Amino acid sequence: MSIVDFSAAPHHHAEILICIQVAGNLQAQQLENALSKIRKHTRLTIADAGRVVYFRFQVDASPENSKWGIFQPHRKSMGFIMLAGCSTAMDVALMHQKFQKNKEVFAEYIFDSRCFVFGIDNAMLQQNKAEVYQYSDVEAWKTCDRDIKDFLTSVFYVLESKRVHIASDKSDRPPLLTAPFEANQSSNSDSDSRSFRKKTFGRWKKHLADISLLAGLYLEALQNYRIAIDALGFVNDQVWLGCALEGLCVVSAIVLYPQGTEIPQISFEKHEDVQKQTLDPKNLLSWNLTGAPSTMELSKFCVNGTEDFIEKYKDGVICYTRCQDMAVVEVEACIKATKVLSTLRKPLKAAEFIQNAIYIGLNITHAERITKYDCMANLYTKINFHRKSSFYKRIAAMQCVAPNLEQPDWFGCNLLLQGTLLGSKLDLTNDRGVPDDSLTPYYGWPQIQLRILHELIFASRRIGDNQMANRYTVYLLMKMNKHLTDAEIKEYCLSLETSANKISQEKETELLQLQDGTILPSLHLYTLPIVSSVSPQRLAEHLRPYKLNSSKISTSVFLFSPFSQQTDDTTHNIDFQWTVNTLSETCLKITNPLSVHNLRLTGLKLICEMKSTEEKVGKLFECHSVAVDVPAQASIDVSLVVVPYTHGCIHITGYEFVLFGIKSRCLFSLMPWLKVNEFEIEVAPELPLLQKTPSSSKENLEVDLYPGEKKTVEVQLSNLSDITIDTINVTSTVTMPTVMTSFLSTRSRPRLDDSTFGFKCRDINLPLLPRQRDVLVVELIAKFENYEDSNVITNQPDARYEGHVKLRYTGIEGRNINWCREEKFVVSASLHPGLFVEKLEVLPSNKQGQCWVSITLINFSQQSVVISSKRDGNIENEASEQIVDRDEQVQLQFHIPALNIKSSKASLEKYKSWNVAPSSECVNNLQTQLSELLDLKWKIPESQRSGTIDLSTCSLSRDSVVNLIKPPLLWEVFFNDGDVTETGHCDVVISEPYTLTVKITNKSDCCIPSLDADLELFQDQLNGFREWNMEDCLLCLSSQSQNFQQVEPGSVVEFECILVFLLAGVYHVRLHRAPSNLCDVGHVMRTSSGNEQCENFHNFSPKLIVSARVR
Repeated sequence: MSIVDFSAAPHHHAEILICIQVAGNLQAQQLENALSKIRKHTRLTIADAGRVVYFRFQVDASPENSKWGIFQPHRKSMGFIMLAGCSTAMDVALMHQKFQKNKEVFAEYIFDSRCFVFGIDNAMLQQNKAEVYQYSDVEAWKTCDRDIKDFLTSVFYVLESKRVHIASDKSDRPPLLTAPFEANQSSNSDSDSRSFRKKTFGRWKKHLADISLLAGLYLEALQNYRIAIDALGFVNDQVWLGCALEGLCVVSAIVLYPQGTEIPQISFEKHEDVQKQTLDPKNLLSWNLTGAPSTMELSKFCVNGTEDFIEKYKDGVICYTRCQDMAVVEVEACIKATKVLSTLRKPLKAAEFIQNAIYIGLNITHAERITKYDCMANLYTKINFHRKSSFYKRIAAMQCVAPNLEQPDWFGCNLLLQGTLLGSKLDLTNDRGVPDDSLTPYYGWPQIQLRILHELIFASRRIGDNQMANRYTVYLLMKMNKHLTDAEIKEYCLSLETSANKISQEKETELLQLQDGTILPSLHLYTLPIVSSVSPQRLAEHLRPYKLNSSKISTSVFLFSPFSQQTDDTTHNIDFQWTVNTLSETCLKITNPLSVHNLRLTGLKLICEMKSTEEKVGKLFECHSVAVDVPAQASIDVSLVVVPYTHGCIHITGYEFVLFGIKSRCLFSLMPWLKVNEFEIEVAPELPLLQKTPSSSKENLEVDLYPGEKKTVEVQLSNLSDITIDTINVTSTVTMPTVMTSFLSTRSRPRLDDSTFGFKCRDINLPLLPRQRDVLVVELIAKFENYEDSNVITNQPDARYEGHVKLRYTGIEGRNINWCREEKFVVSASLHPGLFVEKLEVLPSNKQGQCWVSITLINFSQQSVVISSKRDGNIENEASEQIVDRDEQVQLQFHIPALNIKSSKASLEKYKSWNVAPSSECVNNLQTQLSELLDLKWKIPESQRSGTIDLSTCSLSRDSVVNLIKPPLLWEVFFNDGDVTETGHCDVVISEPYTLTVKITNKSDCCIPSLDADLELFQDQLNGFREWNMEDCLLCLSSQSQNFQQVEPGSVVEFECILVFLLAGVYHVRLHRAPSNLCDVGHVMRTSSGNEQCENFHNFSPKLIVSARVR
């Protein structure tokens, strides 16, 4: 019985079989090199015959198959080659004997033979015997091409001679050709019958067609196959008819579908070497001298059409099924038909042939049975029936470890099981652990997949490949944990933890490789555990970097550029920065999808890339690793730390960790569920670090104040870094808590804002060296408030204010590229009710350059307050100190000199132009001068508290402002050369002339361009009315109005007139400065208020009251 060749292919029918045997101590590498040299000659061009023939080399070909050489000549070994390794001459002699002995086994079938001996030194080389060639080494076999070609050419010519002999045989009664199983069935009882002669003729034509196909004569093969089919079909010779049909289909496939027959590019044209030689007509009995037949000529005799090809091949297989001795041939025919149909893309028809081959009963060994199922699986793979392929691969794998075997083949089982992965939809060769799109539905058969993976895990552990077993187990937990029970999950996790400890650290980094040589990519556990969110964290407030100068200077030559928004060098998707040599955190939310087992992650750290703006040698950053336990079915937040070592931009691209001995590097870009998959953060240069410490352990930066009180708070600043601080900018603001503001606003408390609370910081001594300390002194002053209604403060709580101090500091490097840090702290102050200025009023005085100041104070504190003022000869007051009890009101009066206006030059010039009233800046300046002049202070003896009363925040009426300003003119009144400026009274006799002289001095700092002086004469009726008609009462012998031009500062002008009083009575005489074209201050004040008090020395001279009497 022939041995099944499960690797049978259609092109084997056109290839001459050469048997190769190995003997002696030939090394494996030398054997491989020798075989590679021989197998290069599968295609041989016979120049003098004009043929191209093909050879097939098979190691240890079975002699049993050669017995079927009559039935199918391609099964017979027509040549014999022995490769031997010998080291001594004795070995060569023994090897020659063995060669002769082995050749005798094939003597009935082979046409020629060779023995190549390797390993003999040059000194020991003997003369080559017939068919025996000796070489020192395979590499020294320089004549290999010539030796093999000569041998193959010899085999061909023997075959060709037999073909010519059969083709030219004209005997009337040739012997009947029989298959091995027909040897005992043949009889010559009907040799004279027509059917017997027809059968003999048909079989010889079929045999001639087989030999012609081996000899490279495809046209003769096709013609003879057709003749044989007609003859054998006529006599119903089913076995040989089936073989003829198969031969016709094979030749048709070789001619029409060479890609499906795996023959290396069959050529039907003359070889170029052939054209250079004269062909021998004796060797071309059936070959046209004009050349080889074209493909078109051959196709006329081929089976045309795919359907016809399938039908004829199927008829041939059916003919084989009618003889039970043809099971091997039938299986091989089905295999060959499947390979052709897979190329023709007829998977369903090919599947029928495979199924037929599976059901054929063969008397084969256990090893051959495994090979059979493996072959069927490979055929199903060819037609893309991957699930069926996986099914038969698993059957073959289970046969390798069948219970009845004494030595189970676990390596073979593991290899075959690995072949089932693709058909079971388990793609480990492309699996990197990267999750698929969550919208893609799960595909495959979970129960089958679980079974396959479980068997792979078991087989891998039996062969000692724990790393592959772990790979399968991790795949189970990652992809199929939803289909596992809690007990299975726990068992797999425990086995992973146990085996992970056995794997060496060096082996962890090696790539895994399947038994078939496929290298598995590195596995990264993206879904075990799952990182559901990533959020880089801002630095602590005192560690954050800030721009030292946030203003942007445009470098464009245009006032406006449409590309001004694109001037930044880089764009960062994070709106904060980190700094060099500072621990920077990124928070990862990690979820364990397993239901019953905690995951222990070690070496968990970030994966970063750094783009540095400066050249730096060494590490650009450092990622700190942590170890965490993630509970089952739970999520935890883990902070991972990275420390940048250089200024630039850092990219956070993923994270890495070790779980179950597997090191994973997971990239955010491959995690579609993350909203942001790359984080780019700007890194500021290394900055100094300043720490604040209160000067006293009891000091909590909280103070309480009364209005007008001042306190200081000392804050110790320490430079904790190794960088010198050379720049510190201190700014401060005052705010009131929102709750307090809303509370007070409901009670209509006016002007309760940050102007109530004065705040000032003293400068720090710079530079501040590393590890050095300094003290920042903060001054707090509670200012006075002037309320329109004192009742609103009676029931008010203590007002609380917060002083916010911000220190921006940096070193040389940070300042050069505009970076700094900030240190902030808050000073809280409680403002208690104290003295309250209810009213501030300035009244005119009878003396030029003097005024009265009236201050009304109320004590809202809970204690008695002592008020004191400045002792100065220019100030007249009732007492230097005065005690004000709780809720008591007191009025203070001071007679003070009028004040000069001290303001900005623009405001001063504007006012002294005599055109407008004093500005708000001038009024504020007057209030400040008044507060400094009086220098009012208070103290509370019981609590040893003291402060000042600031009048600069109190409001003044317009009249008070006019009265407080020092007049620009000095009036001196003389009556009959007597100075009456101070007295203001004189007595006269009617009908006598009197001289009135008024000297006007410009006391201001600017020139008066025009000064108009008018004399006013009237009588006061003491009832609110004045009598201005004095024509019948007195005479003025000169002009009552005079004009003075360009009155320079310090100059004096005189107004003089003669008065004659005609009637007795009391007369009022004064000089009035007439307004210019534009209204001046005094005129505006007087006309707006109509108050007699506004008629002060700004516009009027001192009033002279004249009493006229009769002599």
